[in-house]
Amino acid sequence: MKEDGINEIKTETLVLSPLQKAPNPLKGLPNYLKEPKNYKKIQKVIVEAGSTPHSHGEIGEWAKCVKCSRAMWNRKETMKKLGFKNSVQYFLWKKTMDTLVEYLLWKKTNLKK
Repeated sequence: MKEDGINEIKTETLVLSPLQKAPNPLKGLPNYLKEPKNYKKIQKVIVEAGSTPHSHGEIGEWAKCVKCSRAMWNRKETMKKLGFKNSVQYFLWKKTMDTLVEYLLWKKTNLKK
């Protein structure tokens, strides 16, 4: 319906079911990223790809630094080469793997007979 040249806008509300599962961060990742034994190696590669030998006192200096910008780009490209689609998937993977590795370590130390 039009009133004074303004269209009425209808909005749809997304209703999530309480039974709906959360998205799986490991879906679509290569098998080597799903192995807990590879977690530390992968983390090391990503951290080294984005590191520089210097630091900045202010975020503005860091944003203007060419070396730091290259390192940030290198880290992004390394993550893509490893098989991550985006940084959100990486952080979900990291959180999942942290929990899994912690559990496996707990299981190994506490369930010995």
